[in-house]
Amino acid sequence: KILVVDDDEAVIDLLHAKLAKLYDVVSTNAPERALLLARQESPDLIICDIGMPEFDGADVSWALRNDSGLRDIPFVFLTSLASPSDMQGLGELGGRPAISKFCSTAELFAGIQKMLEGYPDAAVKLREQLTQRASQAMTDMRDVRALLDTGDAPD
Repeated sequence: KILVVDDDEAVIDLLHAKLAKLYDVVSTNAPERALLLARQESPDLIICDIGMPEFDGADVSWALRNDSGLRDIPFVFLTSLASPSDMQGLGELGGRPAISKFCSTAELFAGIQKMLEGYPDAAVKLREQLTQRASQAMTDMRDVRALLDTGDAPD
């Protein structure tokens, strides 16, 4: 499960569309709610915008690092301050990995995979989730194929 924190609903919607293909995604556009949501949802990864008014990504990062129950959750900054080529995949801001808001879906997934190399437990959980999604997709495809073969498909 991935928690996305960004004050811009359009960015949340875009990331949700990209990430939900492979992962369960929860989000908030209120960064001050990020810790509460992290406690409730137990995400395997947090992707957080760095530039938000009042309570910014650095504040979220600091609060997570100072919470013994949340400090070990992998965390990636999301930034519009740099292009994907500037970041060359996964960069770093304030000692945390960072990725550009303008990266492609492939770059986003590659950045997530690279970042999770340092967090084997989170990587295993996300791989299990991916395997479950792939298995469900295969089952759904077989069901559709069976409906089409029998001619019982709705018009």
